[in-house]
Amino acid sequence: MKHKAEERKERHAEHIRASERRHLSEASRVRAASVAGKWIRRGLVAAIVFAVILAPFIVTVFTDAATVLQYTEETGGKLFGLFGPAKEAVRFQSVDGLLVTPETRQALLAVVAFYFGQGAAK
Repeated sequence: MKHKAEERKERHAEHIRASERRHLSEASRVRAASVAGKWIRRGLVAAIVFAVILAPFIVTVFTDAATVLQYTEETGGKLFGLFGPAKEAVRFQSVDGLLVTPETRQALLAVVAFYFGQGAAK
């Protein structure tokens, strides 16, 4: 009987310690979500959007800078490469205008998902 009472006291004490840890964790979360933290995150997102989306667009539209693409092309070989070794040659092609790569779209999607995901979680 005495042993069960001690076990209940120990479980109660562990429950109290867990509750205190949870309250400390909640207080830490509230401190981390301060106004300064929000402005830092907003500044980082604005810098990413500017660097990945706006700056290339501005440079392309308002200057004579060209976008240069790199691609590989197989050369050599006879009869569609069946005879003789085919070689890969690196080629460059200049393109006028703005090039939107899959990486650019992915970065923008990550920023949008982060912001809308944060709003949906609240």
